[in-house]
Amino acid sequence: MELENDANTNDVIVDIKDSVDKADLPSDAEEPVVTEISSDNELMFNVLLYGEKDIYSQLYLVEKARRIKSNLAGKGSITTIDV
Repeated sequence: MELENDANTNDVIVDIKDSVDKADLPSDAEEPVVTEISSDNELMFNVLLYGEKDIYSQLYLVEKARRIKSNLAGKGSITTIDV
């Protein structure tokens, strides 16, 4: 996820966590990891979804990631979301 340079990261983190909650992950799923990555020119976040391969297929996790992307689309300072 790429953000505008003047983005308020605290607001974006709240938006990400709200969107992850709306994705309806299974109760036994690991908590997704949200990582802020910044450089002088860019501000980005990574959201990692993962699970045991015997239980959660790659297709299932991609579908949940797309749902998170859909929930975040058009939110404030987010300029790009890749799955």
